[in-house]
Amino acid sequence: MTFRPLPVLTVFAIISLAILILLGNWQWGRYAAKTGARDAPAPATMVLEGRAEPARALRLYTVIDARSGWRIAVPVQVGTRTVLLADVFVDGVQAPVLDAAAPARDVKVEGRLILPQPNAFAARNQPDENRWYDMDAGAMQAALGVRQLEPALFEPVELTYVSPSGARRQIANPFAAAVPGDSLPPERHVGYALTWWGLACALVGVYVAFHMRAGRLRFR
Repeated sequence: MTFRPLPVLTVFAIISLAILILLGNWQWGRYAAKTGARDAPAPATMVLEGRAEPARALRLYTVIDARSGWRIAVPVQVGTRTVLLADVFVDGVQAPVLDAAAPARDVKVEGRLILPQPNAFAARNQPDENRWYDMDAGAMQAALGVRQLEPALFEPVELTYVSPSGARRQIANPFAAAVPGDSLPPERHVGYALTWWGLACALVGVYVAFHMRAGRLRFR
C-alpha cells in the first residue's frame, strides 16, 4: 500500500474528525447523565420562610417554553443569610419596571433551592441597570448590599406568569424540577450522538475516497 497524504487537507480532516467524535461523546454523556438522574430518587421540597424585600428585587433574563422574559428575584432574609426567591416571570424582552416602594412582607413558600448552571453563551451582567443574565452571587451580593447571599435561587413549585397584557396566572415552575436541566428526553441524545459519529465515519470515507481518486492512496 502506498499513501501520500495531502498535508493541509489531512490537518483539517484530523481536527474535524476530533471535533465530531467529541460532540458525539458529549451527547452520549448527556444521555448517561440524564438517565442516571432520572433513576435517582427525587430530592424533597423544602419551605422557605422569611422576610421578603420586593423593593430590592433583581431582574433575571431567562426563557420559559420558548418565551423570553424576566424573572423577578426577591431577596428573602432567613436568619443571617439572604436567599433569592424567583417567583415571578414577566413575559417580554423589555425589562419590567420594578416598584421601588413595594413594602416588605413575610413569605412562606414551598420549593427547592437550585444552583443555576453556568452559561458560557449568556450576555454579560449589567449590575448598574439591574439586568442579570447569569448567576453571580458575589456581584449580586454587592448590588443588594447584603452580608451573605446564597449562590442559588429558591425555585417555588409554582410561579406567577405575567403576560404582555399584564394578566397574571399561576403556572408550574420548570426550574423547580426535581432533576434540573432541559426537558429533552435522554433518548434524543442517543440519536444526536449517532449523528455526530456517523458524520465522523462519513468524513473518513470521503478522505479515503479523495486520496484514492487522486492516486495518492493505492492498495496492492
